[in-house]
Amino acid sequence: MTLTGKKVVDFSLGSKFYFQRGNYYYSKNNLDKALDFYRRAIDVDPDNPTNIFNLACLLSELENYSESNRLFRQLLDQGGDEFNESLYWLAMNYGQQQQFDKAYKYLRQYLEVEPEGEYSDAAWHIISTLNIERALTSPEPEGNAQRLCSKGIDLINRGELHSAIDCFQRASEEDPDLIAPRNNLALSWFYVGNIEKAVDICREVLDIDPDNVYANCNLAMFYYAKEDHLNCRRQLSALASMASDDPDEVIKLGTTFGLLGNHRQALDRFRWLLDNGYGDNFEVLLLAGVAAWNNGRHQQSRQLFARMNSLEPENPYSQYANLSVDNDQELPYHLRLPQPVLHRLLERSPRPGDWEELEGGYTLWRQLVWMMVNGNVPTRRRLADKVAGSGSIILTERLALLVWSKKMPYSVRRDFYLALRKHNISPQTNAHLPLVECSDNARRVLHQAMARMEQRQAGFGPLARALAVWEGYCVKKKPVIRNVQLWALALEAFVCNNWDELARRSDQLGIPESRVRQAAKKLTGICLDS
Repeated sequence: MTLTGKKVVDFSLGSKFYFQRGNYYYSKNNLDKALDFYRRAIDVDPDNPTNIFNLACLLSELENYSESNRLFRQLLDQGGDEFNESLYWLAMNYGQQQQFDKAYKYLRQYLEVEPEGEYSDAAWHIISTLNIERALTSPEPEGNAQRLCSKGIDLINRGELHSAIDCFQRASEEDPDLIAPRNNLALSWFYVGNIEKAVDICREVLDIDPDNVYANCNLAMFYYAKEDHLNCRRQLSALASMASDDPDEVIKLGTTFGLLGNHRQALDRFRWLLDNGYGDNFEVLLLAGVAAWNNGRHQQSRQLFARMNSLEPENPYSQYANLSVDNDQELPYHLRLPQPVLHRLLERSPRPGDWEELEGGYTLWRQLVWMMVNGNVPTRRRLADKVAGSGSIILTERLALLVWSKKMPYSVRRDFYLALRKHNISPQTNAHLPLVECSDNARRVLHQAMARMEQRQAGFGPLARALAVWEGYCVKKKPVIRNVQLWALALEAFVCNNWDELARRSDQLGIPESRVRQAAKKLTGICLDS
């Protein structure tokens, strides 16, 4: 066993051992341990391309796109055709980062070297459905229009509509052929009440792309809002003749028909989705159930809502399955939440009593958590920020508990952590960490190590790994902890790889450095065996 300046790695075990252990923990969805073992495999055999590829893919899943991209490029620099898939995964990473110009470049490169590859169909589909070939070959500064468009969408999610209008306008000027900023610009003007401006922009879009589904649907809604019944009927007639196999466009068509009272047309669109591979999609089931109810097909509607609830038991629309047939009120297509408290939170207009209602209604709280987990990233972060800043001790403690829940996706837990830290709340002291069958001293070790790591602003990743490592050690070895400071220092040094600080801090605490290193070796052993 050797102690390096960064990690504790037993080189005698070989990279294959670490690689296999990483695969095992990945199959168990224990991504923190999988990451640990993949890194150890590379420490032992840094040039092994299989190890590099697996680590890069896992880092992508953990949203560490920068390091993931570096490893994928390293594989490509090594030459050979064995890992041409790296080009595809680079494109996916850049797409997640909203850098669509780079995503397009790597998709094209992948299709050039792997025209019949495993991901070639997916690559062509992405290029065609997103229409990024035309959008990302602009002679303007690289990717600036896309970045402005993404910023505008974030501003809409934050309710800053006039700032969003400015972003979409600049994006349209950067790339006049790009359709998405114009459609978003029209919607933004509509949201601020300038319907005439919204209609004019829609017409401009349709001059460029007469079959654009979003512009046609938006124009129908704008005419309806203007009470221009003649043009609204004409536009609905145009929509009735439109067909698409893009699920997002079909949902847009169905929702537009529903909002304008054409429930049969709406149900036909959602049925098409159900019959073409989207029968387990929550949004499709919900909208199809709404359309069926509004068509008076109550039994079919209940069946769809029951499937929806079976798929997502905690969803905030679950009560739709129990609606009485005597209730002749139409259900909304715009997905207005049935619970007023949740709706006000989503619309940024909570009332003083809403937090108390959430405190007392645990079912309501679970539905809010469902919204945060399943909503888009801006919505999740906004709702988590609202909860963290609510001033409610009960709700912030519940949120802190979720930070350490293994049932939650890593990215969700990280966003919850960041929301709490933004409001100067320490999740590791604001909740009972989920250690099982351990002594009080063992709990103190974890609290001390994590408190020190938070002081050093180590970030969520190392904190989550510290919990996983220490819990594994306590469950496996059931240690008798006599020196809390020694073990806290060993755990921090092991997780953060800050061995350079070890000598200084052990000297300050009056603990021999050799004893801390011995403790760290025991932590390494438990990670290998657990």
